[in-house]
Amino acid sequence: IITSPAEKSRIAKNLADNKCLILRNHGLVATGRSIAEAFWNYYYLEFACKTQILALSTGKKINEVAANIKHTTFNQHEQFGSKESPTTAELQEQNSSNLSGNFEVMLACLMRILDRKKANYKQ
Repeated sequence: IITSPAEKSRIAKNLADNKCLILRNHGLVATGRSIAEAFWNYYYLEFACKTQILALSTGKKINEVAANIKHTTFNQHEQFGSKESPTTAELQEQNSSNLSGNFEVMLACLMRILDRKKANYKQ
């Protein structure tokens, strides 16, 4: 939690137009147009960091991902987040490899799973 106005300004300046920021020795910062989007940005950034650490731990040369693949992946993430919530009928009409939706739908799904598995987390 950032309470210092000076620290808030430094983080905002370093974040610039980006949605995520890695703080040296302090963890991750993720933003979004909604709490759900910020959650997914944080989730995927943390996943990417863990994947990077695992890859580096092999001691082998890491191949850099081509710029066009990075660009395509980024655009897919942005497009997914900008779509309207699909109805159940729309989801059923689509094949599983082409589901559309948005961050709010995904977060709602995770919350339902959490409610079933760890119902006492709200206490």
